[in-house]
Amino acid sequence: MNHRSTSPGISPKQVAVLHVAKKQLGFDDNTYRAILMEFGNVTSSKELSPEGFEGVMRYFNAWGFRSDRMKRTFGNRPGMATPAQVDMIRDLWRKWSGSGDEAAMNHWLEHTTGFHRCAS
Repeated sequence: MNHRSTSPGISPKQVAVLHVAKKQLGFDDNTYRAILMEFGNVTSSKELSPEGFEGVMRYFNAWGFRSDRMKRTFGNRPGMATPAQVDMIRDLWRKWSGSGDEAAMNHWLEHTTGFHRCAS
């Protein structure tokens, strides 16, 4: 019998990260479910506790998984938007514009704020 934790589950974004890691690492369903059971005592990622998620992610990271989150959110930048705020800005842009076009969003941000990104 599977005993779930009474702590809140993980977010849909965290579930998506697990599925990206599974695919990137080439784990089949049986291996993936064994990892969930070993590190989270569950058979489905939707049942994971936050602690179980951290354990599974430590395992995936040990196997070489690297999320592109820091690349997408520009890392830690004191005085600038946090990764969560950057994600929220992108979500608001998609809802407002009806588009996921980041170049258009960046143009709008630069025009509106007067802030220009440095070329990388």
